[in-house]
Amino acid sequence: MSLPVFTIHDGLLSFSAKPLFERLDINILEDDHICLIGRNGQGKSTLLKVLASIYELDGGEFYQKPNIKIHYLPQDLDLAQHKTILEIVMETAGEEYAANMLLDTLKIDITRNIDTLSGGQKRRVLLARALAGNPDVLLLDEPTNHLDIEAIQWLEDYLNNYQGALIMISHDRYFLRRTTRSMLWLDRGELRRTNRSYKHFEQWQEEIDQNQQSEMTKVQAKLKMEEHWKQRGVTGRRKRNQGRLERLIEMRQRRKMLLSDQPKSMTMASTEKAYGSQLVSEAFEIEKEYKGVLSLGPFSTRVFKKDRIGIIGPNGAGKSTLLKMLIGELKPDSGRVRLGKSIDIAYFEQERDAMDPNDSPWQYLCPTGGDSVEVQGRAMHVVGYLKQFMFDDKQARGKISVLSGGEKNRLQLAKILAQKSNVLILDEPTNDLDADTLDLLINMLSSYEGTLILISHDRDFMDQL
Repeated sequence: MSLPVFTIHDGLLSFSAKPLFERLDINILEDDHICLIGRNGQGKSTLLKVLASIYELDGGEFYQKPNIKIHYLPQDLDLAQHKTILEIVMETAGEEYAANMLLDTLKIDITRNIDTLSGGQKRRVLLARALAGNPDVLLLDEPTNHLDIEAIQWLEDYLNNYQGALIMISHDRYFLRRTTRSMLWLDRGELRRTNRSYKHFEQWQEEIDQNQQSEMTKVQAKLKMEEHWKQRGVTGRRKRNQGRLERLIEMRQRRKMLLSDQPKSMTMASTEKAYGSQLVSEAFEIEKEYKGVLSLGPFSTRVFKKDRIGIIGPNGAGKSTLLKMLIGELKPDSGRVRLGKSIDIAYFEQERDAMDPNDSPWQYLCPTGGDSVEVQGRAMHVVGYLKQFMFDDKQARGKISVLSGGEKNRLQLAKILAQKSNVLILDEPTNDLDADTLDLLINMLSSYEGTLILISHDRDFMDQL
């Protein structure tokens, strides 16, 4: 019989007046393979940090099995610049030969300096540190971010053979279907569990939706009765009436919460600008060198109006470099690129623009002031536009610094997708996004009538587009 490695009872954690979660109960067994799912900003990464003993609960009981080895992979790529790659992995590996074997398997060159590594290479170093040393518990926050498909497939096989407890957060649905046995769903402070793999997520979601719809019907009927009672006149002085008024307020809040869970949708159109021809970009025998060595090419291709192109390949193969050459942002060392006439390009880069943490999402979308944003050439109130990307009124006016990584990524997508364009370029747009935002993005891109070029290691995302 499996024993628990973690137990939380009646857990409470707050970073502001409103608790992130309260009355939280969780039981993790020593052979569980669990995916932790939920919308961005619900506290998934925070809960993982509680289990990793980085954060302490403000209330409730927390049990951790004694003398267990816990390894944690953070979402952020925070690496000490003064350490070598081997030193970082040796923090957990114990034996140097084991560290070298893992680094070799993950194709990490230990002679490289930390500050010269790409995002994907840094992710591999952190992943090697987490996996090394045969831990009893693995806590992985977005382990597939920045990894190429080959590395993701290797990780899938590794985790399927892993004998300890595994709790992870990931937006990669293919990856989750292959590696999980149970699901935890964190939603507005409430944690649900099912002992089914992610393959059954849509069925589970439908069951929850049906239960919520049934609850909504009951709440609406009860609320109607209570509102009728209140309209008949009540002083509120008697204790019984005061209690009934409090329950009425609670029901109103419950109805508001259930309504806020209704799915949102949005479509987008390309700029109504005629192309000079059907051609968007033509590359002829283009090449690019890195430190005197040919790293890309020779390569020739043509991109036409309304093409939908996915670029895949291992990290370091030059996908982003190729993309920049195709749209004229980077000059090839040899060969030539010809761009079509009358093209408007919106470009979401892998290296995201820095955002002022003290700004609000409103200020980020309207840097010159005002209350409207131009969305594909049409004026729209900024709060209404942000709501389509699942930001509420309070978040629209609050500081960017309090947003989660996924919410920041969603905000940057909102800015790019508002631009007038007939050519849309997205370089790894799915990193840190939750399932709801991914569905929203897929729906938007499916309706886009211009030319679409994507770089992504998310196989489900690429398949749908």
